[in-house]
Amino acid sequence: MSDNRISGIPVVDEAGKMVDLFTDGDIFALSTLDLQTSVASALQQARGEDSEACPFCSKTDSLSKVVSTFSTTRSTRLACCNADGVLEGVITLTDLFKFLMAA
Repeated sequence: MSDNRISGIPVVDEAGKMVDLFTDGDIFALSTLDLQTSVASALQQARGEDSEACPFCSKTDSLSKVVSTFSTTRSTRLACCNADGVLEGVITLTDLFKFLMAA
């Protein structure tokens, strides 16, 4: 992941609906990494039982709502999903800062 400057991999179900985001932080939190472990088990081990899935937004959300979601969730990335919950992209804090600096 680091060789390609990727810090998160979206996890989707069979229908392409967003389930979660497996991040570099999740990998760092794992005490031992068994490559045969399912992603669901790895996320549970890294985050604990009560963890919430990756926060998300939609293309129709206002910039104000996106900023608010980043702020309240303290996440560095948001999954952008359509009305059916299908992943359309991932917005990072870096993306947001670049957009605001260019405006």
